[in-house]
Order: sequence, then C-alpha cells, then structure tokens
Amino acid sequence: MKWLKMLRLLLSLYRKIDMSRLADLPDLKDSADTKAWLTALLEGGEALADLTKTDFDDQLVATLQKVVADDEAWKVIHGLILAIIGADEQDDEDDGSDDEDYIVFSPSQDADIKATADRLGISPLLIITLIQAAVAILKFLRERRAG
Repeated sequence: MKWLKMLRLLLSLYRKIDMSRLADLPDLKDSADTKAWLTALLEGGEALADLTKTDFDDQLVATLQKVVADDEAWKVIHGLILAIIGADEQDDEDDGSDDEDYIVFSPSQDADIKATADRLGISPLLIITLIQAAVAILKFLRERRAG
C-alpha cells in the first residue's frame, strides 16, 4: 500500500509542476525567459514543500517567490546571473578547465544585493544562494541534455 501512496504523490506532483516549462531551458541572457523559468521552478518547489509536514520549506519557497516576483529585486538577480555565466564563459576561454572558481561580485553588485535584501527584509545570503542554486540547476540540466 505504501507504493500506491507514493504513486499518488508522484502523480499529484506531476499535475502541479509544469514539466514542459522546466524542460524548456531559458536563455539566461533573456531576463523575462529566465524569470519565467525560475518562477516555474519555484512553483515546483512549492508543490514539493506542500508534501512535507514542516512549515519551514513552505516559508522558504514563499520568500524566494517573493524575491523573484519583485521587479526591482529581479533586476539585481538577473544582473548577478549574467555576471556568473560571464565568469564561467571567461573561465572556459582562459584555460578550458572545469574548475569551479570563486565568483567575486563587484562592490556595486555587493551594495545592490545588500540594498535589495534590506528592502525585502531578508538575508543577502538568501539572494546569493537563490542565484547560485538556479545557475547550478541550469548547468546540470544543460550538461545532461548535451551529453
């Protein structure tokens, strides 16, 4: 009977998550496309969080959705995503290594992150973590698709 319950949960998730949108990976340089994809990913996170008995994950996803939905915050987030992918592209051009290097944001980017976090009443680390997670998920999906 447990397998039947698990099957129902998976079917419920499948209905709640827009898999076709998630499968259509965004052009990270296109702000609207990237925002729509990340919004769909967070909707999937919301569906997963609904399945747990804790409230913490629900609160986390709701906060991340609030950050992505905020137009001013999105400008900062998208700029940082572009900085990360630009650094990755530069690293690949430099030596062809697959090393994960540090991403160092400029002082103005640091100030933007802090101001956005303060305005939204969240930790700047949450914004940085959101960006890093989104880029890591996209890289993973692109690598799996390519290889």
